[in-house]
Amino acid sequence: RSAAPTEAFARVVVVHDPTTPHTAARAFADALAGSAGGQVEERDSLVSCGADALAAATCVVLAVNRQADPDETGGLVADVLTRCAHPVLIVPVSPERSPS
Repeated sequence: RSAAPTEAFARVVVVHDPTTPHTAARAFADALAGSAGGQVEERDSLVSCGADALAAATCVVLAVNRQADPDETGGLVADVLTRCAHPVLIVPVSPERSPS
């Protein structure tokens, strides 16, 4: 049975590494939650995103640095997919450039 959109996006959790820009991931999360009157919560690492936070989430938005080591990224994605029983949106992001 599929959840109704209002249920699926009631509590969206954005997970990102502290050094990874996550503006795009947050925008996706805001749009998803906004479409259902839901809430968005941010976690700056999987360490701060305990099992209870993932279990309580109805959807997880994962910001992944596209320039990171593929082994690191694969491990992070595998960890989220293993720990989360809800939909996961993976958003590849590029490091922000500093003004020249």
